[in-house]
Formats: sequence, C-alpha cells, structure tokens
Amino acid sequence: KKLANGLTVLFYPYNREDVVTVKLCVKVGSTYETEKEAGLTHLIEHMIFKGTETKKPEDIVGAIEALGGYMNAFTSYDYTCYYAAGPSNITEKALDILSDVVFHPYFDPVELEKEKEVVIEEMKMRLDNPMVVLFEEVMKASYKKYPYRRPIIGYENTVRSFKREDLLNFVKEFYTPGNMIL
Repeated sequence: KKLANGLTVLFYPYNREDVVTVKLCVKVGSTYETEKEAGLTHLIEHMIFKGTETKKPEDIVGAIEALGGYMNAFTSYDYTCYYAAGPSNITEKALDILSDVVFHPYFDPVELEKEKEVVIEEMKMRLDNPMVVLFEEVMKASYKKYPYRRPIIGYENTVRSFKREDLLNFVKEFYTPGNMIL
C-alpha cells in the first residue's frame, strides 16, 4: 500500500510463529554516490545508530535488545536497509526507532570521527577475505564507467573527507518517504 506521504508499505503475515521482522529500506545505495562521495551511503548506515535528535545510541539498539530482538542494517549498490527482528512485541518499538533514526539522525561530529575509523578498519579487514577481494576486482574490471565498479564501502580518502553536513545533505536528498519501502 502506498501511504499519502509516498511511503510504500508491504505486509506479509507470518502465522507460524510469534515473530516479526520490520525493515525500512531506502532506495539509495553506493551507485547513487559521486566519486567524491564513495562510501558515504555505507557511513550513513553506520551513523544512523549513533543517535537522533531525541535518542541516545543506547536508546536505539539497546531498546530492541531489551525486548529480546536485534537490530542491524546493510548497504548494497542500489539500496540501504535498516531492520529489527525478534518476538512480535518489538513491533511498535521497532517502528518508532526506525522512523526516528532515518528521519531525525543527529550525526554527532565526535561520533562521526570515531565511526570513520571503524569503517576504515572494516576496509582493511576485507582485504583478508579472498572472495571479497575477487568480487571487487571483477566488478572493477566489468564496470569501467559505471558506479558498480567502486566498492560499496568506499575508499579511505573519501571516507576520511566526509563532514557532518555531507551526511545531512545526502539524507535530506534521499531519505524521504517516497524513496522508502517499509
């Protein structure tokens, strides 16, 4: 169903168990980035969990975990997905938190500098995985002029260059109800 604000909502009932997965997917991934923005979408994915205008970091993932669920996210070439899963009693809290983190992220500058280092470490760890290295080399060789040639995670120099305003501007452009599926 498409809501008045443009958000598309898909509902699939699962009657075998009393569990739920709530996903909020944004139709933006690394292919939407410019060369200078390489890795911005992935960094935003990390920073989304670092607090909002009304919630501290521990009020985000911790609130879902306290109810027996878990929360995570992933970035692909074409979309970014934030999700919570667990017993069905997390549904209301998951909807509240997911809407807050994507529509009201704070992007604390101190946390941003810390998270950049986390992402750069993640880049280095990927070099220890031959399948990841092979995949990225195949993509680079296959897509000479298309953004699929770049690693989703970006490059160390681009990730280090991002400022809070870069994240806020990107979110303002792409994180809109009409560009999301719940």
